[in-house]
This record gives sequence, C-alpha cells and structure tokens, in this order.
Amino acid sequence: MIMICGGEPAVSEETRKSWRERDDGDILNWHEIWKTRRYYEHYRSVLEGDVDDNNFTTKVSEVARTREVLNRGSVVRGSAERKRGLGEQDVDFLEGAPPDLQRQLRGEPAEEDSEQ
Repeated sequence: MIMICGGEPAVSEETRKSWRERDDGDILNWHEIWKTRRYYEHYRSVLEGDVDDNNFTTKVSEVARTREVLNRGSVVRGSAERKRGLGEQDVDFLEGAPPDLQRQLRGEPAEEDSEQ
C-alpha cells in the first residue's frame, strides 16, 4: 500500500512511525514519483529494447560511456577528453536548479549585475 502526498503528510508522528515500520507500505510524494517516471522515460527505449525508437542509438552510446566510467573507476577525464567536451546532451540538467546557478552555468551575468 502506498500513501501519496503533495508534500509532508498532515498526519501524527505516531501514524508516520507506523507507516515507516510497515513491510507492505510506503509514503511517497508526487515529486519523487514524477522524478522516477522522468528517469524511466529517458531510458525507455533501451530498457524495453525498442531498437526502432529514434533515441535508442543515443541511449546505447550514453550507457556505453557510463559503463566506461564505471570500469575506469573514475569520472576524471584527461585534458584531451575535457577539450572535446561532453558531446551532445539530451537532458536539461539545469532544470530545477536555482535560477542564479542556471545563469552562472550558462555564463550569464548575475541578476544584480543585469539590473545596473
């Protein structure tokens, strides 16, 4: 059984404790469910083996790069690799980041700088 909430459930601490101790239940919020769905959808073609999907080849390459990093045991890239950049990205990793961090990573001026 799952209790789905929009945020923190408006229940007593006793009720929360009883849910945490259950083997057959959990409390989830919509944000967690949405995030999981988005992650699954991103890799759907690979997970389902749908080779006809346009994104299949891109995802296979992404999975291969991830496997390479795991086999190397490090995410550190040499200078030649760093110069080549990350390659094509199909996910907006800035989505959900604070606006000031998004501007900084895009190389845009800080909000207080742009007002002057």
